[in-house]
Amino acid sequence: MKLFQLTAIIFLLNFFSVAGQNFHFLKDINDAKSSLPFVQNNLPAPKVSRMPVLNNVCYFTADDGIHGRELWRSDGTQAGTYIVKDFIPGASGSNPENITVFKNRIYVSAASNLWVSDGTSAGTTVFKDAITPGILVVGGNFIYFTLRGSQLWKTDGTTTEMVVDMNTPIYQNTGQLRSLIYLHGKLYFVGSSRTPTSRFGTLWCTDGSAGGTYSVSDSAQQVTSVTEGPGKTIWFSAATVSNQFKIWQSQGGQNDAHPAPGNNDFIHDNSANMIVRGGSLYYIATVNSTKKQFCKYDGVNAVVLKSMLINGMPTSISGLTQSDNAIYIGTRLTGPTTEDGQLWKSDGTATGTVLLKNNCSPENLDARNSSLYFSATTENYGRELWKTDGTVLGTVMVKNINTSENSSSPANYSETAGGELFFSACSESIGVELWKTDGTEIGTKLVSDINKTTSGSNSAFNITNFSNRLWFGANDGYTGKNLLWVSDATDAGTTAIPGFELLYFTSEQDGFAVLGEMLFFYGISKTTGKRGVFKINEAGSTQLVTELTTAENSVDWMVATTNLVYFATVTGDGVSSLWRSDGTTQGTFKIESNVGSLPYYSVFKQAHPFAIDTVLFFLQGANEIGLWKTSGTAQSTIPISTEISAPAWLCSLNGVLYFTGQTGNSPGLYKFDGKNASRVSNLWPVCLATAGGKLFIAGSGYVNGVTARKQLWVIDNNNEQPALVKEINPHDDAFNSFDPPVMQDFDDKLLFFANDGVHGTELWKSDGFADGTVMVKDLTPGSVGTQTAFYGYGRGYYGVHIQTANGKAFFTIGGVPWVSNGTENGTQPIEDNNLSGVLMQNYLATLGNNLVWAGSNYKYGLEFYTSIVESVLRPLYTFTGTGNFSDPLNWSGGYKPPSSIPQGVEVVISPQTDGVCILDAPLKLTGGKLTIKQNARVVIK
Repeated sequence: MKLFQLTAIIFLLNFFSVAGQNFHFLKDINDAKSSLPFVQNNLPAPKVSRMPVLNNVCYFTADDGIHGRELWRSDGTQAGTYIVKDFIPGASGSNPENITVFKNRIYVSAASNLWVSDGTSAGTTVFKDAITPGILVVGGNFIYFTLRGSQLWKTDGTTTEMVVDMNTPIYQNTGQLRSLIYLHGKLYFVGSSRTPTSRFGTLWCTDGSAGGTYSVSDSAQQVTSVTEGPGKTIWFSAATVSNQFKIWQSQGGQNDAHPAPGNNDFIHDNSANMIVRGGSLYYIATVNSTKKQFCKYDGVNAVVLKSMLINGMPTSISGLTQSDNAIYIGTRLTGPTTEDGQLWKSDGTATGTVLLKNNCSPENLDARNSSLYFSATTENYGRELWKTDGTVLGTVMVKNINTSENSSSPANYSETAGGELFFSACSESIGVELWKTDGTEIGTKLVSDINKTTSGSNSAFNITNFSNRLWFGANDGYTGKNLLWVSDATDAGTTAIPGFELLYFTSEQDGFAVLGEMLFFYGISKTTGKRGVFKINEAGSTQLVTELTTAENSVDWMVATTNLVYFATVTGDGVSSLWRSDGTTQGTFKIESNVGSLPYYSVFKQAHPFAIDTVLFFLQGANEIGLWKTSGTAQSTIPISTEISAPAWLCSLNGVLYFTGQTGNSPGLYKFDGKNASRVSNLWPVCLATAGGKLFIAGSGYVNGVTARKQLWVIDNNNEQPALVKEINPHDDAFNSFDPPVMQDFDDKLLFFANDGVHGTELWKSDGFADGTVMVKDLTPGSVGTQTAFYGYGRGYYGVHIQTANGKAFFTIGGVPWVSNGTENGTQPIEDNNLSGVLMQNYLATLGNNLVWAGSNYKYGLEFYTSIVESVLRPLYTFTGTGNFSDPLNWSGGYKPPSSIPQGVEVVISPQTDGVCILDAPLKLTGGKLTIKQNARVVIK
């Protein structure tokens, strides 16, 4: 390379054009066509999803890629496997829940109604036009179900009546009903009251009448695992005053529940259920601070039968169940790796509690007569279907369904139908579909390939721009693991990085961190089995930075400053630690400081860890959340103020940190100048953002002595205090003017959504002055306003998000992609034939001139689409960073100039102090102006 130090220079290099808008499918990352057969029941943990059986036909939900997820049936043959009812015609699917057999009929919740079916489409009708039909439980001659969350109903199939509405004062305004179970001729359920004393999770009982509905105990809280005991006794787990879970018992009388007598000092682990056998109760508990003990309570004393530790390490319980002749316990190590789990069998005695299989990580335990079916992971076969007769020699794999290096992950077992077991499993060629088995390898067969149409969704997360490529985590549909992927926005250039399973937190949290020429991530090496933080360079070479022990259960977030990467780990006990890394093993360690819980607020990212130069600001504390800072040492890791609580909306202006918080009960706007934190204003902000060198605030304040609810304010070089920009909504109903609180820097202006009280929530922009604060466009004409969030295909709720590229703003409204150049005429839905039938999601990323967008349809599932974005010319482009000319991050506002500079356009090269501009892209002057500031360093690559 040559280095030039110039005041002006003209580069006549090859010209390339920027193509127009033209979306195309990028790559089918997850091409597994899966129907995902299962049954969704609103059961208490641990949930057991079994496909109900009526007349040797099992019923379940599945997605064939045409109708969406609907109600299906199967008699074990391909011809007898078909859809029962398309409750919501079309591809959206109704997602039926709570399939229950009652009096030779199927009852199911779907499309906001309760339905009854004889197994045919014509014989499937609305049983009750309901609102939010909930749990269905058969009890005696009735089937009980919930409506509106708080109403309990019953029917005998002919007469239907409400038993009680619990959301009334006489029943302590009990809200959501859950955990319905019928025992000893009575229905028990758990509810949460809304009274000032706020009883949470209390146990209730009813004989099926309003007068016969009463509280079993007001003092037992957070009730779980209600179990039928001997005689008329019921046992359950509940929290005491000291918030320890003990065993309680009741005869079903009003307020007669009490802690079980005798030695009952073992703290019940309410993540595992309880079972009764031979008049005794078996459960998992913590005894004398020792984790996961298998215990027995006979009504007088509780004893430990077996410690469930694995090589002295803490475990979690993956299953507790019983067959006709034994109790089975599944365990696994806590943390992301679960290969060291064990399967145990017990006859109810300490000596009879023995290990059946080691290093198998048993899950989905399902007892059938004298046998147990379960899924297990082994080194040679992955997770497959196993069974046991209670002996070591009789504990065998049923069949290696997925013959590749991946797993079939069997789950969702049915009741026995015609002597066979139905279940879902994944094979290499067809994805997750419906299988059956008679317990033999030859008798384990695919029932039907239900979905021959739709690919699976890649479930991509944490899309990051690094080394002029996009890096992200995604599932290919076959491995069952999240792999590390890289893409140059072409099909051929989108590949998985071999050798790693990527571990992630949530799709909105920071899972990657870029430091210099290194990308950091959290994962597991398939070669060594080591779990920890890795780094990968631009050439694709990967190294383990630090191995995390089993005690460090997971990583919650990862963020880089200009010199270090920080990440937060959390143990199985919920203890958080703050770490730092410079990319070397020696420079990676836990910061010894007084930090506890390290929360991450992911909704709109209003309080995620925030970096300014070499300083990281982060939240600390489980209950009283405070704002802390660190420079990478224990001494520098301190709170910026002990008086300011509830910090949010962290952003910086001219190197000063601004944030919202409150002192006592008084909210306000605060700043931290590097030394002191101070209150800037008594505004009540709901959102902060910077644009064009200004700090914009959406918040409540006073205008001419009158309260102005949630208006737009600004701080700039001329105003240290917030100045009112404009009363966008002068009406009395202006409380939700900025909902959603979305603000984006766009061409040195603020682009945001707001409600002026006339048009509803629409797209606005502001330059910081009243005249320049205008509605860009009424996207949904009229006063209703634009729906800025929607429920996407298979992935849940999405809020609106704005992504900018080459002078254009992109966002989705109701799954429809929009583009805006900041003008009314330039703000339009994107019309592209290649997006026909595609529901766009708010997973947007930019790579040079390429826009990458996630979209879902019934051919590919949720995958990526890409387009080259045509540049919008600006009068001025200023290089203010250091590094490559082609990197948008080095340009003011993130707007990189086109390769051809026409008349009326000026490009200014003014790198940051000690910075350099590396000309790595073609540039041609076609009448425009190029200015290189004095003493600016420029390198021709």
